[in-house]
Amino acid sequence: MLVHFFSPLRRLRLWRIRRVAGALMVKAAYEPLEDSERFLLESLCKKTPELAAEQKRYTSFTENFCLPSEELPFDLSKRIAASLEEDSPKRRSWARVYVTVTAVAVLAVGLNFGYMYLDGTSTIGAPEQFSHIAAAAHPSSPENELALLVGGVSDDMLPEDITAQVALIEAAIASNPDMYNAGEALCRIAGLEFHCLQRYGKAFSNYKQLHTEYPQLFDDCQECAARYNLLEEVRSEDYGPLYSLDLARNENSFTAFENIVADYPNTVLADAAVDEMRLLVQTARDDRGTNMADDLELVREQCSSPIAMAQVDLTLGHHYCNILNDRERAEACYKRVSAGGHISLAHQAHQALSEMD
Repeated sequence: MLVHFFSPLRRLRLWRIRRVAGALMVKAAYEPLEDSERFLLESLCKKTPELAAEQKRYTSFTENFCLPSEELPFDLSKRIAASLEEDSPKRRSWARVYVTVTAVAVLAVGLNFGYMYLDGTSTIGAPEQFSHIAAAAHPSSPENELALLVGGVSDDMLPEDITAQVALIEAAIASNPDMYNAGEALCRIAGLEFHCLQRYGKAFSNYKQLHTEYPQLFDDCQECAARYNLLEEVRSEDYGPLYSLDLARNENSFTAFENIVADYPNTVLADAAVDEMRLLVQTARDDRGTNMADDLELVREQCSSPIAMAQVDLTLGHHYCNILNDRERAEACYKRVSAGGHISLAHQAHQALSEMD
């Protein structure tokens, strides 16, 4: 006898996919699916045989079981699953009556608050900065559908689920580029491509489009500009340095970050690596009351590469000068860099000293 074993990760993945696909199957039982929803359901069933078989059962069931045509503010999946087990026409008839009466009762009780869900004002799971984009949209408007798609994706989802949701968001933006919330949705998927999927080529294209078509939104988001500059800087190397940075993050390796700084001094990438070293030092300290300057001083002490030390000194000098207004310490940092052997870092330090005068 052949026995199949499913790993916990596979079970978790199947459960998460079933949660999304099951809701769509239930919805299809009482109203037509949107094109985007139908595409998502079909793609999930294609790669998951268990879901394909379950969809056939739902399809067969709905041909013999009439649900209320109104959109219901609750999940019918349990009732439908129970009715699937009923074989006789008599039992199906009783099941129809049960669901219909229950639906009417719930609609009557929930009339005052049920539409809070139906009108799309709830964006559970969406980041706070995007929670407002559905507020003014009509339930059936493209803007509200886009808001619901954006609200349906979170950073902790499986990569394949994020990829599928991003594809739906991109399709929605492409079909209605003039939507008032298209820019915010584009900003969201650019962040997902960068932070969650590490598809840096696509992230760069998204940030570039955001910069071109939504300049005000781009300028208001410091993170967008920082990531765009970083991506533009390393795209000539097919984003290889960024993958090295990801590897160093996974290993929590101070030495790996220092090597990146030494290999790419006076770059946006080096600044990102210095910040990662600072976070490592901060995490390792028992005293959480230290400030950024103290952390950077400790980073400098742990560096063994002269180039990395010079890069940290330059960062320290900028912090002392621009943030803490400590001219004496800033000047000391800049002078150490200018006395070093790295030409571009020394040039930056000389320029900073001249601006201080």
